[in-house]
Amino acid sequence: MTAPIEILTPEQKAAIFQQCNSQPCQDAVARLTNARNAFPVICNRIAVWSSSRIWYAATAATAYAASLASAIAAAAATATIIGIPLAAVLWVAAVVFLLAALTLTVLAVNAAVQYGKAQDDLTNAQTEFNAAATDARTKCGAYCNIGDTKMPACP
Repeated sequence: MTAPIEILTPEQKAAIFQQCNSQPCQDAVARLTNARNAFPVICNRIAVWSSSRIWYAATAATAYAASLASAIAAAAATATIIGIPLAAVLWVAAVVFLLAALTLTVLAVNAAVQYGKAQDDLTNAQTEFNAAATDARTKCGAYCNIGDTKMPACP
């Protein structure tokens, strides 16, 4: 427990002032500030990659369904002589939809990997923040203003 600063002697106040303005304390506070400032960027990346992977996966599923529907329609269109040209167009559409679906699947997998990396970055940032807060408390002492030491969280 620390005593109120008002009851400290002038020598104790001077020592606290020197400690708070020392280079190790200032470096520790800067490290804590940098650790805190890393969170909005990382949280934004998590949100972007989360949305991207969902969008790519949903769009890929739609493209797979469109490809399958086009293939079924092409097969049905070949039942008549008149439907053969239509069937050719539908087979081309089925292939185009399939290629789009495969491309979107690759993008969805990439987004999932990037999302995982962003989650790892968040874990690393939390570890760094805790270390920086401990370092600032140790090097600056109880009387120095080291800023907010509450762990930032992603919305």
